[in-house]
Amino acid sequence: PVAPYDVPSVLAEATFFSLSFVMPHRHSLDLAMRDARLRIMADDLVHLREALAAEVADETALRDRQAEVTARQALVETRTKLVSTVRSFMRTKALPRVKGTPESLAKNMRAALQHMGVSLPAHVERLLLTIEGLNESIEEADKALKQIADQDPVCKLLQTMPGVGPVTAVCFASSMYQIE
Repeated sequence: PVAPYDVPSVLAEATFFSLSFVMPHRHSLDLAMRDARLRIMADDLVHLREALAAEVADETALRDRQAEVTARQALVETRTKLVSTVRSFMRTKALPRVKGTPESLAKNMRAALQHMGVSLPAHVERLLLTIEGLNESIEEADKALKQIADQDPVCKLLQTMPGVGPVTAVCFASSMYQIE
């Protein structure tokens, strides 16, 4: 059995049909025109198949890109909640605020508490360890997004604007396309 879009078989059938049933005058012209239409349709099927394959590959890459952005966003949001929880511990114990970025908070807090002679509760240490792990994961996600941005011409163009780095460029570029 012939597959529904087996282009070589369609062309072979059309050619055989037109050669075996040649009729004089008007009918020959009708058959030749039908053969030409069949050849055009077969070519269109080949181009359509190639275009669909490229579109599916593009859509898959876009979905992967959006998943990467979403995963990084989840990591950052989780870290933010944990940082707030650790800072609230300091407030509840009436301890001075420890300054620092989320990347340096764990180290600074341990040093500050040790300097004050206050022991760090186990639950706060677990939170600090989790924050440090999230910092590493976010750094890896940033590297992955930088690789994506370096390969995409739209992201390269976006990064020429002041204040737009690889993460922002990939986030914006991946949201430009609507996947339904």
